[in-house]
Amino acid sequence: MTDNKLINKDTNSEHNPEGNFSKVIEWLKKIFLDEELESQPPRSRSEYIADYSKLAAIATGIVVLDQLSKNWIRSNINYGQQWIPFESLSPYFRLVNWSNTGAAFGIFQGASLFFTILAFFVALMILVYYSVIPAHEKVQRFTLAMMLGGAIGNLIDRLQFGEVTDFIAVGNFPVFNIADSSISVGAGILLIAYFFEWRKIKKEENKGDATLE
Repeated sequence: MTDNKLINKDTNSEHNPEGNFSKVIEWLKKIFLDEELESQPPRSRSEYIADYSKLAAIATGIVVLDQLSKNWIRSNINYGQQWIPFESLSPYFRLVNWSNTGAAFGIFQGASLFFTILAFFVALMILVYYSVIPAHEKVQRFTLAMMLGGAIGNLIDRLQFGEVTDFIAVGNFPVFNIADSSISVGAGILLIAYFFEWRKIKKEENKGDATLE
């Protein structure tokens, strides 16, 4: 009788993906996130799927757009050459076929392996952190999805070619791509959102202090 109970317990544990999935997420939170985020109650697998489906949809859309644009550039413009859609735009905007072994906008050249590893780490951090952002914080969630899509878009290039294809040239600004833009714009909006959130908290704290006085 005792042996059967033990067997049933083990079997239920093995065939309970919902519980296992939640445990993995909570374990990752304990590793990467602070105590305040750890204190949030565990969530069910269905809640995680609902949240992450939105993240996946936005990130996938960015990856597809990024990869299609890069493939078009590699197929239609010779390496090192440029194409100007309209002559009047030539001083300001052009499409080029260029490669980058560094970070966004051509900085830190020759560090492809480092940025490949970094992209994996950033993607993992986004996946973990996304689940603890409240559902009403839509801006923060959207910007993380943008950053994840951009990171994956450039990661695909690094794994496939050992370098990233850049093609958007604006004036004298370093050449970049859609993935770079997604990461930079997402990070910028996220910082602005956190700044306003910080100001809001400080105002509430100051108001509370004034009331006590």
